[in-house]
Amino acid sequence: MKSISKIDSKQLTELELKSLKLELLFDLTSSINNNFSNNSLITIYSYILSEKLNINQFIFFLKDDKNWTIAQNHRTAFFAEVDPSKIFTEVIRPSKIDISLSKMFPDLQTVIPVFHKREPFAYLLMSAIDSESETYKKEIIDYIQVITNIVAVASENKKLFKNQVKQELFKKELSVAAQIQGMLIPETLPSTDKIEMAAIYVPNNNIGGDYYDCVKISECEFIFCVADVSGKGIPAALLMSNFQAHMRALVKVSRDLKHIVTELNKSMFELTKGDRFITLFLGKINCNEQSLSYINCGHQPLVIVNKEKCSALKKGTTMLGAFDELPFINEEKVTFLKKDVLSVFTDGITELENYKNDFFTIELLVKSIKENFDKPIDDINTRLLQTLNEFRGNMPFTDDVTLLTIRLK
Repeated sequence: MKSISKIDSKQLTELELKSLKLELLFDLTSSINNNFSNNSLITIYSYILSEKLNINQFIFFLKDDKNWTIAQNHRTAFFAEVDPSKIFTEVIRPSKIDISLSKMFPDLQTVIPVFHKREPFAYLLMSAIDSESETYKKEIIDYIQVITNIVAVASENKKLFKNQVKQELFKKELSVAAQIQGMLIPETLPSTDKIEMAAIYVPNNNIGGDYYDCVKISECEFIFCVADVSGKGIPAALLMSNFQAHMRALVKVSRDLKHIVTELNKSMFELTKGDRFITLFLGKINCNEQSLSYINCGHQPLVIVNKEKCSALKKGTTMLGAFDELPFINEEKVTFLKKDVLSVFTDGITELENYKNDFFTIELLVKSIKENFDKPIDDINTRLLQTLNEFRGNMPFTDDVTLLTIRLK
């Protein structure tokens, strides 16, 4: 048998034509099985159409997520961005291109659609087949439809596999971030005959950047904080890890809240150059004086609650890391009496939303604390978490839930 290089309808016998079609199909599927890249696969497909099947001009459209792209344009003058699914809305099988589209696609005669679950995800527009035999033309078009389906499906599978790999990497990233974040949460909190503390931390799947801590300075003094870094994932977890290290180092050498805040802002700005920021509430409790000194750095107001009233703690400065120098710093000292409850929390609580698009407000938080005011602080926290769950119903937590409750004995 003579060597077969390309299809020539006037010379090839039926057997030779079948042989060539099988040979080309084998080459194409071998490329897929050998995991050739999408670009290589499209190049082979283009070579088969142009050099083996004598299709002089064609455009191959592929759907990339929600957008259509021209995967291959062979010898046509068409370079516009179009949505072929809107142009060929009625085309569900190989068909002649409507004469009304001849100006848009000159010299192209046939459109071959590829569908998946009734949705188009590929179109081949091609020029006429050089043959007078309608039977031969139909056979070649059917064959081209087969290989176009193969290429389009292979391309789609590669995208799905790539997305799956990305998802797996993302899951690993979340796992690493969760481990980093978990290391920041203190295993125990100071507890003496003068002060009691309890905390609840419910991490969110998205991995936020919440952090709380309390350091015993002396028998009667404690420095505590709650912080929330912008963003999520490993970058947020790493930044908060760095923040914790600086925080702990500063507290060891200084009890001056203004100095600590100033230095934290400097270190955060050097790291992020203003691209990320941290909200912080930094406080110092003196049990003997029954006082609380604090600086609120762009954090939402925390509250001191007793049976009669609630005090919001708002004074301070801007968020940390946003500016190379803080524009102002205000420190306030307030009374913190025995039996008062100090509620320390992040916006995972106050930005919790229910199905009615209502937010869990500070007023609801204070109400829950007052209703359980005389109970142990562990019970106050547990009841508040129950209230949060009742409020959200079937709606998910969208951020970490961090709650630190402090009371003087």
